[in-house]
Amino acid sequence: METDIIVAIILTFGTVLAAAIGIYKKKSTELEMQKTKSSATTAAADISGTVVTLSGSNHRVTIANSKKQPSKLELVSVDFDESTDEYAKLDIKIRNVGDEPAYIKSVRFVVSDVFVPIEFREIQYSMQPVTWEYDVMFGSNPGILKCNVSQVVEPNGTDRFTIKMAQNESPPLLFMLARFRLEIVYNENDNHLDSENLICLINPGVQVDGCFIADTDTKKLQWNIEKTKEFKKLTGTRSSAADKLFEEI
Repeated sequence: METDIIVAIILTFGTVLAAAIGIYKKKSTELEMQKTKSSATTAAADISGTVVTLSGSNHRVTIANSKKQPSKLELVSVDFDESTDEYAKLDIKIRNVGDEPAYIKSVRFVVSDVFVPIEFREIQYSMQPVTWEYDVMFGSNPGILKCNVSQVVEPNGTDRFTIKMAQNESPPLLFMLARFRLEIVYNENDNHLDSENLICLINPGVQVDGCFIADTDTKKLQWNIEKTKEFKKLTGTRSSAADKLFEEI
């Protein structure tokens, strides 16, 4: 009889102990879940503006920044298009490395050096009507020339446009030498992208239909040569026509 009572007491105590252990484990699990939820909430607050990707059985988290980068232009190249003798032309290529479109507003020609030769011949010529328009007209002095442009460069895209140049300073049968750099202005805040120095011959804005040369003034010719030699010392990317001229003097 006493043995049965002892066994009953032991079984009752075991049941109570098992229940207590079960309650403890449940509470521990609930606390762990609350901690995990709190950590996840904190992590979500810390990664605002990002994309979270869960993958794999262990729920590996990959975080990628989804914030868009503003438009930013890079100058791919500035080439001299010398396929025609009628005018000097620049071929400009641009890349947008940002995530938003770039709106090109203008191209500024920052002219640092100019040489206008003088006519060294007694010459008679007949003028030819101009049948094209120029984008930029150079003057006889350094300064800033503005060419309005309306171009849109898409995100991670490229664009290309040309600018025709001329001048009305030199005699009709002579070219002007100019050294300048470009400032490509874009977006409302007037960001600008700068080129290196460029050197080229600028054609007159008029064309000659025919001419007759009567005499040559050697002093004026020599003055032109000396000034051209001085211009040759300037640094910058040269057009093929400028290179050829410098080689001949």
